[in-house]
Amino acid sequence: MLTLILRANRAEICVGKHYVQQALLRHFQDLQKPEWIWTYIRGEQQPRLLPIDQVAQAPGFYDDDVEVALNVLVEGPTTPVLDALRRGETPNAAGRGAIAVYFGDLH
Repeated sequence: MLTLILRANRAEICVGKHYVQQALLRHFQDLQKPEWIWTYIRGEQQPRLLPIDQVAQAPGFYDDDVEVALNVLVEGPTTPVLDALRRGETPNAAGRGAIAVYFGDLH
């Protein structure tokens, strides 16, 4: 059932192939150039300043259905909870559950 719902909504959900959530990368963005992050490219000596939407991704890393499911079921619900934690707030039961799913998914 979940797969059918996700497939039906896929056209409405724009997701990339990031293996590190963009919301997390934004906490390391360059203060002078928001939405850009310093990164090292394998084999190069100097870091590069690149747009967050172009780093920490690999085409085909996840199937489209998996990518959509991660976005809808894991990353979407967790991002506001992680932001609240960074502000020093204590998550409620639903927030703690979202964090548990998020970290379980990282493994």
